[in-house]
Formats: sequence, C-alpha cells, structure tokens
Amino acid sequence: GDWWVKKANSHKYAAKLLDDSRTSPAVLRQVLLFLPPNHSALTVSRLQDLLQSDDEQLRLESVRRLRGIDSEEAKSIVSSLARDEPSEAVLRAEAVIGLDSSKPNDRGLLLALAFDENAAVSQEAIRTLRGTLLDGNERTKIAGLKPTNQPTAELLQQLLNPGEKQNRPAATDLEKWLALMDGPADRNAGQRVFFHPKGPGCSRCHRIDGRGTAIGPSFVRMNGGLSLKRERLIEAILQPSKDIDPGYLPITLVTTDGRTASGIYHKHSGKVRQIYDSEGKVQTFKVEDIEQMVPAKTSIMPNGLTDAMTIQEFRDIVAYLSGPSSPQNTSTK
Repeated sequence: GDWWVKKANSHKYAAKLLDDSRTSPAVLRQVLLFLPPNHSALTVSRLQDLLQSDDEQLRLESVRRLRGIDSEEAKSIVSSLARDEPSEAVLRAEAVIGLDSSKPNDRGLLLALAFDENAAVSQEAIRTLRGTLLDGNERTKIAGLKPTNQPTAELLQQLLNPGEKQNRPAATDLEKWLALMDGPADRNAGQRVFFHPKGPGCSRCHRIDGRGTAIGPSFVRMNGGLSLKRERLIEAILQPSKDIDPGYLPITLVTTDGRTASGIYHKHSGKVRQIYDSEGKVQTFKVEDIEQMVPAKTSIMPNGLTDAMTIQEFRDIVAYLSGPSSPQNTSTK
C-alpha cells in the first residue's frame, strides 16, 4: 500500500539503483515500473540511455515511460523512434501509441505509418487514429490502404466506419464466442491493446505485470499464467456483472440533491466518502451530502467492452492475459 512505501521512503532507495552500474536490466525494469510517473529520477536523458540497453524488455519499459513525459524533447524522441524503420517492430509499435492524433503533425505521421510495411506498426497507427475526426483528404488517404491481413482490415473498418453495428453473438452465447476466440493471436499486440488509451480501457481498473491501476482485481500470474481459466476470463469480459468478486463489490451512492454515482469504495473519513468510478477516477462526497449508500448489483466494469474492440483485439488481449509475464518478439499471425 502507499502508506508503507511513503513511510519507508522506498522510491528514494529504488531510484538510486538507476545510477548503480551493477544493477541488472531486470531490476532496472522493475524500478521503472515501481517509481511514480512524475518522479524526478525519470529524466528524458536517463530513459534515452536505457533505450540503448541490450535487454528488450528494458527498452520497451523505457519507451513507455517516455510516452508519459509531457515535454517536447520526450515527444520528439518518441516520434523519431516510431518512424525509425531499422528499429525492432515491437519498440516502434510502443512508440506509436505515444503519438497524439489530435495534433496535426502527429496525425500526419500516423497516417503515413498506417502504410508501414510492418503489420504491428501499421496496426498501432490505425488503432491510435481510432476515434479521430478525419478531414476529407485524410479519410481519402487512409481509405486507399489495402490491408494484407485480417487484423489490419478490421481496424481500418472501425476507423472508417465508427459506431457501425457489429454482427456478433450475444454476450450470453459463450459457446459461439469461444469459437470466435480460437483464431490466431499476438500476445505483444494484446499487451498494447490492454494499455492503449484508444483501447477498451482495461488498465484504468486492472493491474498486471506491475502496470495499470488496481481498482478492480489485479491479474497475478502463477507458473507462467493466470489461475483464471481462459473460458472464465472470456466470460468475465463478456458478462462483467455475472459473478462479481465480493472484495470489489461496487456501491451506489445517492446524494441529497438527487445525484447518483457508482464505484468501488476507496477511502473514508469522518467528513468524506470516496469511490473509484468506472474511469478509474476518484469521486469525493461530503458525508452530509449523502442520502444513501447501497451495494450495487452490477459491476463498474461496463457491458459491451467487446464493441470497442475488433475480434482480433479480443483474441490478442486474451492471449496476453493467459500467457507468461513477458511476451516475446514474435507473432502467431
């Protein structure tokens, strides 16, 4: 919990390991996962140095941290890495996620990267463009893309036709969904979808492999995978309210002026009550403003999450969650 981390000054001692030449790449990666995003030790220059490591997982975690730094220098490095064709595809794909489709320069780069010869880079560019209002010229350009694989075609279809109703089985028809999930999957892509800001938002409420937010149940790997069976995992995504973990039972809060809010109980004191909402944000209410607090019957995890994903993205997320902790630089697609 945060209290003992602060009391033990743990961040200070972890940060020192970044300057110790004896620190192994595995430990350096754990330090990057442990330190808060705004920690003073996570400088652009230090992360740029770590990008030169021979360890792939450390390089990947370094670019993820660079993506979160709001500075022109960091954004320039991320943009350069995204377009750097000699770099490995998984690293470029992680950098693409750091581009902002609301900014003209980044949007232009994303449109160009959508035509990249590497499928992982092309798919991340399209995924990052998803939800963006394209002008006529941009739409004409991206519509000229001729996908050479089904995952890219599905993403392009979602980009060009947002809100189009998908012909899919009912969420309760688990048998048909299990049949759809039996196709090829890419665990690296699944990891990116899980944490992507234009994805289904899994990481806003769930933590895995040291990343994400532990509002809902964290995913813990044992003996190379989750203890949760694949079938149960798929069912939980399709029907989040069917079987709610008692430790994460949400509450519905009604205020004296008629407002309602639902979420996971966070903290309370003599003056306030706090809950985490479905966006992973803390909502605070004064005790005197609360009319009623009752257990909710539905999960804060929304229904219809699969509507925000292509079938391939769903397969990839399940593959990522079901496998070992560190996806390799390979694809089964």
